[in-house]
Amino acid sequence: MPSARKILFLENGDILGGAELFSLDFFSSLRFCSDGDDDKPQYLVGIGNSHSVAWTAWEKESQKNQSFSLHSFFLPQLKPLSFSTIGKWFRSAYALRTFIRHENITHIHANTVRTFCIAGLAAVFLPRSLRFSFFAHDFTAPPFFLKLFSGRFFHIFACSQDVKEYLVSSGVKTEKVEVLPNGVDPEKFSHIPPLSAQSLASRPLNIGIIGRIDAWKGQHIFVQAAKIFLEIYPDAQFFIFGEPTAHNPQTIAFFEGLQQYVHDHHLEKNISFCGFIPPEKAFESLDILVHAATEKEPFGRVPIEGAMAGKGLILSRMGTPTHIFTDRENALFFEPKNAFDLAQKIKILWENRLHLEHIAKNAQVLAQENFLLSRVTQRLQDFFTATPESAD
Repeated sequence: MPSARKILFLENGDILGGAELFSLDFFSSLRFCSDGDDDKPQYLVGIGNSHSVAWTAWEKESQKNQSFSLHSFFLPQLKPLSFSTIGKWFRSAYALRTFIRHENITHIHANTVRTFCIAGLAAVFLPRSLRFSFFAHDFTAPPFFLKLFSGRFFHIFACSQDVKEYLVSSGVKTEKVEVLPNGVDPEKFSHIPPLSAQSLASRPLNIGIIGRIDAWKGQHIFVQAAKIFLEIYPDAQFFIFGEPTAHNPQTIAFFEGLQQYVHDHHLEKNISFCGFIPPEKAFESLDILVHAATEKEPFGRVPIEGAMAGKGLILSRMGTPTHIFTDRENALFFEPKNAFDLAQKIKILWENRLHLEHIAKNAQVLAQENFLLSRVTQRLQDFFTATPESAD
């Protein structure tokens, strides 16, 4: 392998989801400029949608961070399955292969399921000396493609033990998979003052949910719980941070349904739709973060950010967050899809501000001790800069 390593990161670029925000954080934490330094790798980031909010975020990061260069790619969606779609995959794989050869790329890292599949297809036409890696952030990789392409990938990271188990059950060799939980930079939230029962005693609380607008994220459970709660405490304020996936009719229809529900029940004064706002800004106005997933959560980046920001957490009893946090010690759990139970948990913290302060402090300690971004960044840097013999 040449001494000047060139690593290509591949991203979908349609949205700013957990995978994209994770890698943005990774690059923002790199404190070096690799140009002209043979001891440091040169990073290239390939984005599939140059007209998205994700592309804009990467452009802003590239302007202040000389650790990587940004490139536009054709990365078609995997669905719906058709001859036309398959043709697009091959065209994308061919273009990717050409770019890899032209730029003398030494390592290809797929950060999403879509880029894993396209990179795996391109790998068929590339030398075995090229190393491929993949970071699995969820359960959406089709088992057929995992089994088909994973043999060509040198190493696979999983954001949680649950995701690793899914990969292994789909045919990926256990020894190829390493659990690497996402991390959070505490400096992003250091400007946010800690919750204090004394300061909270004299005002209503602000309750929020953060994440892509999608049915499985549970925003409909959140607004239903808000309606129940507002019948008792009409001065509470609820905030929904996030946007539906562009050009996805299902998520757009779901978002419009949320807005209609709020309008039909005359809740506009108490429930605000805030769009996408960086978490470090969103948490400035919140006291309680709700995570209302209705399906098994692969990791739960937002609850970790909420913990690092020192907020009270109310979490759906489902998926990895329930393995990270402890009910009543550093979070409150509620039954998935149960708006009444969620309203009851909000009521507990509303009526006991001291308990809110207590679980918020405990959650922050947990995040600071176990989920620092610097540890994740160091592990990935070590992996990318290692020689093939020592990389695993």
